Amino acid sequence: HAVLSAKDALKGFEGIVLTVFGDNPTISKEVFEKAINKVREGYSVVTLAVRPKYENRYGRLVTNGDELLKIVEYKDASDEEKAIELCNSDLMAFEGKHIFDILEKVGSANAAGEYYLTDAIAIARSNGLRCSYVENTDAIAGANTREDLALVEEFLNSRKHKS
Repeated sequence: HAVLSAKDALKGFEGIVLTVFGDNPTISKEVFEKAINKVREGYSVVTLAVRPKYENRYGRLVTNGDELLKIVEYKDASDEEKAIELCNSDLMAFEGKHIFDILEKVGSANAAGEYYLTDAIAIARSNGLRCSYVENTDAIAGANTREDLALVEEFLNSRKHKS
């Protein structure tokens, strides 16, 4: 819903649209560029993936090589899907000419009764569009709990001391 609120402002825009979730300040410029370049390779939707080093409740990426087939939110995942290590993170890149056609089809028929931006992958694929992901090995996923927030703070402090 939040991204759909930009529809009028982006009317006719056909460039690349980045959506960044508000709970992760660890995404670097290089990661944004990787996602943008992946869209330029011909993918209509690209998401950022991470492999958290701790147990988490993030959505899981179902893939076939570089092709992203779908993202399954943890609440909706089977035990087999929960075992997937590749998790959804906090960025999606869209080919602008398709973004609103995709997002207008996102519904809330899921375990949480929420509108999942991640449903954009399945919707795009059902429209014959290609989807992929870029893996971010230099960050952690977002802060959804106090424990996550502590990890983000630790990560940012260690990054600051490296530079």
